[in-house]
Amino acid sequence: MAYLRRTGADGRDLLRRLDDGARQQLVDLRDYAGMQRSLVRASARGDMDRQEIQRFLTNYERAGPETRAAMRAAVQRSGPDGARFLGNLDPEHSHAGLDTDGIGAHAGNVTDRRRSVPRRSSLPVE
Repeated sequence: MAYLRRTGADGRDLLRRLDDGARQQLVDLRDYAGMQRSLVRASARGDMDRQEIQRFLTNYERAGPETRAAMRAAVQRSGPDGARFLGNLDPEHSHAGLDTDGIGAHAGNVTDRRRSVPRRSSLPVE
């Protein structure tokens, strides 16, 4: 499986923790290996927990093609902070016209509820 070759033991560990739907969504990102690796590293480093990754994947799955492209760009620019921000958006509403330049600014101001300090992106997308 290409996913496991790309992500190794950390990718396997993340798959074990995700529910069936999120697991399949993550594997289905095969055309976006950089985003897969970014999510796996965010999980392995504790930047995003299982629920945050599942919310991001659900929102990504429900988004249209243009919004998906914007979400990929946001994760590329902002790493796990951008993914967490996007995962916390209401999945029932359209994200059309999403301004990915502004997401980095928002994401940098997100406070990690576990640490109570401002978060900084630690993972670039390859």
